[in-house]
Amino acid sequence: MTTRLLALLACLPLIGAAQLRVFVVDGEAERELAAQFDMGRADAGDSIETRFRVRNSGGSAETVRILTLGGAGFSFSNRPSIPYIIAPGFFMDFRVKFQPSGSGSYSASLTVNSITGILRASSPPVLTVTSEGVALTTSSPLDFGKVELGSTTARRIAITNNTPGTITLSTVALSGEGFELKTALTLPRALQPRTTVTLETVFTPKVAGSFEGKLLVNDRLFRLKGAAASPPVPRATISISPAVTSSGKQPKVSIELASPAAFPVTGVLTLAFQANGSHSDPTILFVRSGSKSIGFTVAQGETRATFSGGETETALQTGTTAGTITLRIVSNSDTLSIAIPATPVVVDMARGTRTSSGLDIELTGFDNTRSVSQLRFQFFDRNGRAIGSGPVSVDAGANFRSFFEASALGGLFSLRASFPVSGDASQIAGAEVELVNSAGSTRSQRIQF
Repeated sequence: MTTRLLALLACLPLIGAAQLRVFVVDGEAERELAAQFDMGRADAGDSIETRFRVRNSGGSAETVRILTLGGAGFSFSNRPSIPYIIAPGFFMDFRVKFQPSGSGSYSASLTVNSITGILRASSPPVLTVTSEGVALTTSSPLDFGKVELGSTTARRIAITNNTPGTITLSTVALSGEGFELKTALTLPRALQPRTTVTLETVFTPKVAGSFEGKLLVNDRLFRLKGAAASPPVPRATISISPAVTSSGKQPKVSIELASPAAFPVTGVLTLAFQANGSHSDPTILFVRSGSKSIGFTVAQGETRATFSGGETETALQTGTTAGTITLRIVSNSDTLSIAIPATPVVVDMARGTRTSSGLDIELTGFDNTRSVSQLRFQFFDRNGRAIGSGPVSVDAGANFRSFFEASALGGLFSLRASFPVSGDASQIAGAEVELVNSAGSTRSQRIQF
């Protein structure tokens, strides 16, 4: 009769103070604490945690004055400061952690004011897993550290039977990108007390990033982690050929690493332009990309960069404006500055046309100073003699200034000059045009009509 009564009491909820009640919390669910509560099972060295709740179900405030826990392997993981006042309808939470030091059955007494309950837990006999003398737990990952691509780091793992009885090692499995088990095992294997099996594991990442793996020993799962970083990229040098001495060129740019790449390298080559004046020049760009940046790659083991299209050189358009072009590799220290000096006007095309009323002269070219001020036209007869007492001079500074301010084509320009002729225009066979800017003067080739 007495045994039956005790068993019945063990199944009833504990109510100490009329208003305070203790619950076990699982997610959002609450279950009132009975005289005994089984927290579950944890392997030696691992831990489990349970959340408890003291709820005030009465109509007035209650104070928790006693909150104690007694028993090996059990501890508070976030014990509130006592005394703790709980308003009506409110609650106080705390957590209890079970972390056994060895296999066996464990118990502890939990007291909240006048409410007392027995907490139970167990730890089965398991194999101890260590690395470099430190015991592994299922809650903390084994860290292989950070390695450079192309390198390998190893961890020696020991599996030991520290129990008084024989334990069978039935499963050893390792998974995860970059992780590998190097030791061959014949399983199952009976491990006698104080017997150890040693494993060699390695981490060899193929790409940069963070990695996770898993090591399964019987029914215990241990987490692994490691990280891979790209080794420093060898210093890159930017070269240009032929050397640039003026505007309007398309030299070839190449990139060379100081030593072979240990892994595939990708990068971006950019350019910036600082004009001698306040203007800019959108025509300064990489021809292949049509912009001020271009991507490149360097294959593993190579030193020469390859640009889009598979070329080891890429054309740079230097534009038509005096200033400084700076080439730079993003995330690399190398830069190359190209000075574009101010030069007299460059004439690309000059031609003459007879019209019903006279002569037309057309010119195209560029002025990288954007400062054309004077035009001088000298005409010649069929015998090559100059006509008139001198060239026809035109003050064109205002016209060119207005044109360049509205232009988005750098120093490029085209002009057409019309000359009415009284008399026999067929006697005029040619002309030369001189253009004057801040850097000097340029004379066109002889234009034939």
